[in-house]
Amino acid sequence: MRERLLALGPDLSAAYFLLARGCRVRFKDHPDWLEGIVMTLPTSFEPGYHIEAIEACDSSLIYEGFSNLRNLIYLKHLDVSYSPLINAWCLDRITGEYANSLEYLDISGCKSLDWNGIECIWRLFRLKTLVMRDMVNFLLSNSFQNLIFG
Repeated sequence: MRERLLALGPDLSAAYFLLARGCRVRFKDHPDWLEGIVMTLPTSFEPGYHIEAIEACDSSLIYEGFSNLRNLIYLKHLDVSYSPLINAWCLDRITGEYANSLEYLDISGCKSLDWNGIECIWRLFRLKTLVMRDMVNFLLSNSFQNLIFG
């Protein structure tokens, strides 16, 4: 929402978007995770609120929803594990947007991802940790099978 973005700035706007969808966020220099409806968040722009971590486990985020998460230049940690709608397009958008900041990415159990979908991870040149548990679809994909078994 353009009005929300103009009133709050990219980080607070993204926080409201994510919290309304059952996700959790943590701001830079704040130790606590926020979740649910948070009455303590500012309702207009305030400096110093920078999202550093997002936990969107088992969320219904889709490609278009990531347009609400633009310009989060401090984002280091992103967990979209077990999100059924995270696909190659979403991962391409994630790696393009957060190539300069993301250090941790969890895509465990994302059933819509296959071998071709993770190819874009090379963009994340600051990435230190990639978590890929329960990737049965990935292992059973034709591309992976052809790569391993010829």
